Amino acid sequence: MSAVAGPDASAAISGRLPTLEGERVISSSGALFRSIATMGCAVWVFLMGSALPMVGDTRLGIIGFICGILAASIICLVSAALPSFRYGIDSIDASKSFLGVRGSMLPLIGLLLSALGWAAVILAMIARGIGLLLARWSETDAVADERVIILLSLAILGLTWILLRSGFRFVQRMNDLVGPSLMVLAVLSLFLLVRRYGMHHLWVTNVPATAALTQDR
Repeated sequence: MSAVAGPDASAAISGRLPTLEGERVISSSGALFRSIATMGCAVWVFLMGSALPMVGDTRLGIIGFICGILAASIICLVSAALPSFRYGIDSIDASKSFLGVRGSMLPLIGLLLSALGWAAVILAMIARGIGLLLARWSETDAVADERVIILLSLAILGLTWILLRSGFRFVQRMNDLVGPSLMVLAVLSLFLLVRRYGMHHLWVTNVPATAALTQDR
Protein backbone atom coordinates (compact mmCIF):
# COMPACT_ATOMS: atom_id res chain seq x y z
CA MET A 1 0.00 0.00 0.00
CA SER A 2 1.23 3.44 -0.80
CA ALA A 3 2.37 5.56 2.10
CA VAL A 4 0.09 8.34 0.84
CA ALA A 5 -3.56 7.29 0.83
CA GLY A 6 -5.66 8.13 -2.20
CA PRO A 7 -8.84 10.21 -2.00
CA ASP A 8 -11.08 7.12 -1.71
CA ALA A 9 -9.01 5.64 1.11
CA SER A 10 -8.87 8.98 2.93
CA ALA A 11 -12.61 9.37 2.59
CA ALA A 12 -13.19 5.87 3.93
CA ILE A 13 -10.89 6.46 6.88
CA SER A 14 -12.52 9.78 7.77
CA GLY A 15 -16.01 8.27 7.53
CA ARG A 16 -17.15 10.20 4.47
CA LEU A 17 -18.01 7.14 2.37
CA PRO A 18 -21.26 5.19 2.94
CA THR A 19 -21.01 2.33 5.40
CA LEU A 20 -21.67 -1.02 3.75
CA GLU A 21 -24.24 -3.37 5.27
CA GLY A 22 -21.60 -5.86 6.37
CA GLU A 23 -19.68 -3.12 8.20
CA ARG A 24 -22.59 -1.79 10.24
CA VAL A 25 -23.01 -2.50 13.93
CA ILE A 26 -26.77 -1.90 13.70
CA SER A 27 -27.45 -4.15 10.72
CA SER A 28 -31.14 -4.98 11.17
CA SER A 29 -34.41 -3.28 12.01
CA GLY A 30 -34.55 -5.35 15.21
CA ALA A 31 -31.21 -3.97 16.41
CA LEU A 32 -32.33 -0.43 15.57
CA PHE A 33 -35.61 -0.99 17.44
CA ARG A 34 -33.83 -2.31 20.53
CA SER A 35 -31.48 0.69 20.59
CA ILE A 36 -34.36 3.15 20.27
CA ALA A 37 -36.44 1.23 22.82
CA THR A 38 -33.60 1.33 25.33
CA MET A 39 -33.27 5.10 25.02
CA GLY A 40 -37.03 5.59 24.94
CA CYS A 41 -37.75 3.54 28.05
CA ALA A 42 -34.85 4.99 30.01
CA VAL A 43 -35.74 8.62 29.21
CA TRP A 44 -39.42 8.90 28.37
CA VAL A 45 -40.90 6.19 30.59
CA PHE A 46 -38.91 6.27 33.81
CA LEU A 47 -37.43 9.76 33.86
CA MET A 48 -40.03 11.93 32.11
CA GLY A 49 -43.15 9.92 32.92
CA SER A 50 -43.24 10.97 36.56
CA ALA A 51 -43.00 14.64 35.55
CA LEU A 52 -46.11 14.66 33.32
CA PRO A 53 -48.63 15.32 36.14
CA MET A 54 -46.61 18.38 37.18
CA VAL A 55 -48.13 20.40 34.35
CA GLY A 56 -51.27 20.59 36.49
CA ASP A 57 -53.52 18.25 34.51
CA THR A 58 -52.41 14.64 34.12
CA ARG A 59 -54.61 13.99 31.10
CA LEU A 60 -53.42 17.07 29.24
CA GLY A 61 -49.84 16.21 30.16
CA ILE A 62 -50.12 12.73 28.65
CA ILE A 63 -51.89 14.01 25.52
CA GLY A 64 -49.38 16.82 25.04
CA PHE A 65 -46.53 14.40 25.58
CA ILE A 66 -47.81 12.06 22.87
CA CYS A 67 -48.40 14.96 20.47
CA GLY A 68 -44.87 16.20 21.10
CA ILE A 69 -43.43 12.79 20.30
CA LEU A 70 -45.47 12.53 17.09
CA ALA A 71 -44.71 16.08 15.97
CA ALA A 72 -41.00 16.09 16.77
CA SER A 73 -39.25 12.79 17.40
CA ILE A 74 -40.92 10.72 14.69
CA ILE A 75 -40.38 13.42 12.03
CA CYS A 76 -36.69 13.69 12.95
CA LEU A 77 -36.32 9.91 13.00
CA VAL A 78 -37.97 9.42 9.61
CA SER A 79 -36.10 12.29 7.94
CA ALA A 80 -32.63 11.57 9.33
CA ALA A 81 -32.33 8.05 10.73
CA LEU A 82 -34.06 6.08 7.98
CA PRO A 83 -31.92 7.38 5.07
CA SER A 84 -28.79 6.84 7.16
CA PHE A 85 -29.89 3.33 8.09
CA ARG A 86 -30.85 2.38 4.54
CA TYR A 87 -27.94 3.89 2.61
CA GLY A 88 -25.20 4.06 5.28
CA ILE A 89 -24.78 7.82 4.85
CA ASP A 90 -24.20 10.03 7.86
CA SER A 91 -27.09 12.46 8.35
CA ILE A 92 -24.72 15.45 8.61
CA ASP A 93 -23.04 14.45 5.35
CA ALA A 94 -26.44 14.06 3.72
CA SER A 95 -27.34 17.65 4.69
CA LYS A 96 -24.43 18.95 2.58
CA SER A 97 -26.46 18.28 -0.56
CA PHE A 98 -28.89 21.11 0.28
CA LEU A 99 -27.03 23.15 2.92
CA GLY A 100 -23.52 23.04 1.53
CA VAL A 101 -20.32 22.20 3.39
CA ARG A 102 -20.46 25.27 5.61
CA GLY A 103 -24.20 25.05 6.08
CA SER A 104 -23.89 21.47 7.34
CA MET A 105 -22.15 22.87 10.41
CA LEU A 106 -25.52 24.13 11.63
CA PRO A 107 -27.15 20.68 12.10
CA LEU A 108 -23.81 19.35 13.39
CA ILE A 109 -23.70 21.99 16.14
CA GLY A 110 -27.38 21.40 16.90
CA LEU A 111 -26.82 17.65 17.13
CA LEU A 112 -23.86 18.04 19.51
CA LEU A 113 -25.66 20.55 21.73
CA SER A 114 -28.77 18.38 21.81
CA ALA A 115 -26.77 15.27 22.74
CA LEU A 116 -24.82 17.09 25.44
CA GLY A 117 -27.99 18.71 26.79
CA TRP A 118 -29.86 15.42 26.98
CA ALA A 119 -26.87 13.71 28.58
CA ALA A 120 -26.72 16.44 31.24
CA VAL A 121 -30.46 16.23 31.96
CA ILE A 122 -30.47 12.43 32.17
CA LEU A 123 -27.35 12.41 34.32
CA ALA A 124 -28.85 14.94 36.75
CA MET A 125 -32.18 13.08 36.98
CA ILE A 126 -30.54 9.70 37.55
CA ALA A 127 -28.20 11.07 40.22
CA ARG A 128 -31.03 12.90 41.99
CA GLY A 129 -33.27 9.83 41.78
CA ILE A 130 -30.59 7.63 43.35
CA GLY A 131 -30.06 10.29 46.03
CA LEU A 132 -33.74 10.33 46.88
CA LEU A 133 -33.85 6.54 47.05
CA LEU A 134 -30.89 6.54 49.41
CA ALA A 135 -32.56 9.22 51.51
CA ARG A 136 -35.74 7.15 51.72
CA TRP A 137 -33.74 4.04 52.59
CA SER A 138 -31.74 5.79 55.32
CA GLU A 139 -34.79 7.77 56.51
CA THR A 140 -32.87 11.02 56.46
CA ASP A 141 -32.68 13.99 54.08
CA ALA A 142 -28.93 14.24 54.47
CA VAL A 143 -28.31 11.61 51.80
CA ALA A 144 -30.16 13.67 49.18
CA ASP A 145 -27.69 16.48 49.85
CA GLU A 146 -26.39 18.30 46.74
CA ARG A 147 -22.83 17.17 47.48
CA VAL A 148 -23.94 13.53 47.44
CA ILE A 149 -25.78 14.09 44.15
CA ILE A 150 -22.63 15.63 42.64
CA LEU A 151 -20.58 12.62 43.77
CA LEU A 152 -23.18 10.27 42.30
CA SER A 153 -23.05 12.21 39.01
CA LEU A 154 -19.27 11.85 38.88
CA ALA A 155 -19.56 8.13 39.59
CA ILE A 156 -22.12 7.72 36.78
CA LEU A 157 -19.85 9.67 34.42
CA GLY A 158 -16.97 7.35 35.29
CA LEU A 159 -19.07 4.23 34.69
CA THR A 160 -20.32 5.64 31.37
CA TRP A 161 -16.75 6.37 30.29
CA ILE A 162 -15.68 2.81 31.09
CA LEU A 163 -18.58 1.35 29.10
CA LEU A 164 -17.96 3.61 26.10
CA ARG A 165 -14.26 2.73 26.03
CA SER A 166 -15.30 -0.86 25.32
CA GLY A 167 -16.55 0.23 21.92
CA PHE A 168 -19.87 0.68 20.20
CA ARG A 169 -20.36 -3.03 19.57
CA PHE A 170 -20.21 -3.68 23.31
CA VAL A 171 -22.73 -0.87 23.90
CA GLN A 172 -25.01 -2.41 21.27
CA ARG A 173 -24.81 -5.81 22.95
CA MET A 174 -25.77 -4.12 26.22
CA ASN A 175 -28.73 -2.48 24.44
CA ASP A 176 -29.89 -5.87 23.20
CA LEU A 177 -30.23 -6.96 26.84
CA VAL A 178 -31.22 -3.70 28.52
CA GLY A 179 -33.85 -2.64 25.95
CA PRO A 180 -36.21 -5.63 26.34
CA SER A 181 -35.62 -5.64 30.11
CA LEU A 182 -36.66 -1.99 30.42
CA MET A 183 -39.79 -2.61 28.34
CA VAL A 184 -40.78 -5.54 30.56
CA LEU A 185 -40.11 -3.42 33.66
CA ALA A 186 -42.20 -0.54 32.27
CA VAL A 187 -45.17 -2.82 31.51
CA LEU A 188 -44.84 -4.47 34.93
CA SER A 189 -44.76 -1.08 36.67
CA LEU A 190 -47.91 0.04 34.83
CA PHE A 191 -49.64 -3.24 35.69
CA LEU A 192 -48.83 -2.86 39.40
CA LEU A 193 -50.02 0.76 39.43
CA VAL A 194 -53.29 -0.09 37.68
CA ARG A 195 -53.83 -3.09 39.92
CA ARG A 196 -53.36 -1.01 43.08
CA TYR A 197 -55.02 2.28 42.15
CA GLY A 198 -57.11 1.58 39.05
CA MET A 199 -56.83 3.19 35.63
CA HIS A 200 -59.48 5.84 36.34
CA HIS A 201 -57.69 7.01 39.49
CA LEU A 202 -54.37 7.29 37.65
CA TRP A 203 -56.03 9.14 34.75
CA VAL A 204 -57.91 11.81 36.71
CA THR A 205 -55.67 12.38 39.75
CA ASN A 206 -53.69 15.62 39.59
CA VAL A 207 -50.97 17.10 41.76
CA PRO A 208 -52.01 19.84 44.23
CA ALA A 209 -52.52 23.20 42.56
CA THR A 210 -49.64 24.69 44.57
CA ALA A 211 -47.25 22.06 43.17
CA ALA A 212 -48.30 22.39 39.52
CA LEU A 213 -46.01 24.16 37.09
CA THR A 214 -48.89 26.13 35.59
CA GLN A 215 -52.61 26.75 36.01
CA ASP A 216 -53.07 27.73 32.35
CA ARG A 217 -54.72 24.87 30.45
